Parts: sequence; structure tokens; C-alpha cells
Amino acid sequence: MNKLKSLPVIIYIHGGGFNYMGISMEAYNGAMISAIGNVVFVTINYRVGLLGFFDNHLEETTDAQNQYDRNLGLYDQIMAIEWVRKNIHHFGGIFLFLFFFDSCI
Repeated sequence: MNKLKSLPVIIYIHGGGFNYMGISMEAYNGAMISAIGNVVFVTINYRVGLLGFFDNHLEETTDAQNQYDRNLGLYDQIMAIEWVRKNIHHFGGIFLFLFFFDSCI
């Protein structure tokens, strides 16, 4: 039985100024990058706009957990990266070789 070769992982976080867009656009399809670059390409979605980045400023805090509670879009990103870290080996990737990039679209 052949062992899967462990490939580097690219995690792409889409742009949009935290207000719009998602990974459904064809520009974010990582099939070509994976084929040419011999990498595991991961894209994630996260909540944007009011549902992801609502901060009512009613309570000032320095508590990190409270900051996540008010910025659910960033929390989604953290949870997605954590899921990738725990599971990427099932897809032929190795978390030690991890690259992030985003767009300014």
C-alpha cells in the first residue's frame, strides 16, 4: 500500500473588507493551483457584514474571549484554521508546511 505524500497546505482567506463576497467566485477555485503547485489548497468561508463583525461598542473590554464573541467572522476563521490543523492529514496535507494568503478584491 502506497503512503500518501504529505503536501504543503495553502489556506486562502477571501477579501471583501469583511462586508461581502465568499469563496463561490471562480477566481477562488484552487484546482489549478493544486495541480500546478502540488499542494493542498483550502478555502474557507466566514460570516461577513453585520452577522460577522457587529460591534455595538456598548462595553469596552480587553478580554480576548469577549473580543471573539463580538467579531464572529474572525472567530469563524480561527475555527476553520483549527479544523484544518486537526484534519488536513486526511487530505494528504501536512500542517507543518502551511501558507496563508488573501486577496484585496
